[in-house]
Amino acid sequence: MLIGISGSSGSGKTTLASLLSTRLNACLIGEVASYIAGLWKAEKGMTLAEIRAYDATRFQLEVLEEQIRREDEALQNHDVVVVDRTIYDNLFFALFYHDNLSMLNRYMRLFEKREREQSYDLILYCEPLSSSNPVSSVENCILPRLIPPSIPVCHLPPVSPQKRVEVAVNTIREVVKAC
Repeated sequence: MLIGISGSSGSGKTTLASLLSTRLNACLIGEVASYIAGLWKAEKGMTLAEIRAYDATRFQLEVLEEQIRREDEALQNHDVVVVDRTIYDNLFFALFYHDNLSMLNRYMRLFEKREREQSYDLILYCEPLSSSNPVSSVENCILPRLIPPSIPVCHLPPVSPQKRVEVAVNTIREVVKAC
């Protein structure tokens, strides 16, 4: 089972992913963009702001490639995989910051191929904890619309992490029963 955690920046995705993977004894795939940003900083000396200003689409393509690689590897070795951010979160940033149409077309081909080959069994969407960040507000407005209606989505309200885990576990049980 592939469970994606989605939502705007600062909405509690990482906390939920960590607690939920522990509760389910599941494989956790951490946020890939932070990992790739660290690589770019080490290899190219670029900060995230510089990446977004000069090479955003290539960066998002590398994030997508690594996300796919990690999801595939985890699914081969584990029954339940929890992913901190989905390919749909990545798509939002690829579209929001894109700077190279040719690279974006390449990105979209890989994205569409992934959608055909592997789907999330459930996406847990973390509603924002606050609306003070303008990018997060835009992200929260657009991101849910990028997720296809064929994927079950559970919207988790801005409540305590423990309450979100309980709602998530109950939703996962319902999805498993329906299969």
